[in-house]
Amino acid sequence: MRRSFAALLFATALVVLTLPTARAERVTVTHWGVLMYGAPYAVAIDKGFYKEQA
Repeated sequence: MRRSFAALLFATALVVLTLPTARAERVTVTHWGVLMYGAPYAVAIDKGFYKEQA
């Protein structure tokens, strides 16, 4: 029982350690200031919608 728990714990740690990490992406909005298609993105960035969510 103790051996299978240790093996399960090791396997879980191995899977968790090999998962990719979260990283930030850069948002590019075209026609900024000309046609104002990017206005919703500016509001979302100001409100923090693109920040990392836990």
